[in-house]
Amino acid sequence: MNLLSEQELSYERRWVWYSYLCCLAIFPVPVAALISGWKLRRYKRLLPAASAIDRSELELLATHHEWILRSIAATLILAMVGIGTAYYIFGLGVMAVVAVWWVYRLVRGILALLGTHPLPSLVCTSGRCYGPVAGS
Repeated sequence: MNLLSEQELSYERRWVWYSYLCCLAIFPVPVAALISGWKLRRYKRLLPAASAIDRSELELLATHHEWILRSIAATLILAMVGIGTAYYIFGLGVMAVVAVWWVYRLVRGILALLGTHPLPSLVCTSGRCYGPVAGS
């Protein structure tokens, strides 16, 4: 028995797209972080009870939401380093690298989603880790 219908899975895929679109627009990145955090938490609760079909789909979606969250967190930290050292000119280079890296992360995530490929990630649920879900 499948935990989620095809319509519900389509709805869940749409939330990943909303997160990527928020990241592309840059201004609503906190909305993307909230969506991804909320959905990732939900998937971690659903994974232990999911059938094999649902599990693979949920893990795929969870890896994308985790990818988005890690991208946002790393970008914020590196941008703060860049801003903090901008006075020494070094920070401008850091911010340029961060901008290129941000675009790379978004493009790689979107291309993986279009091809329905999971991203490298570690999806854990209530004490049990599924290990690296994907290798690229």
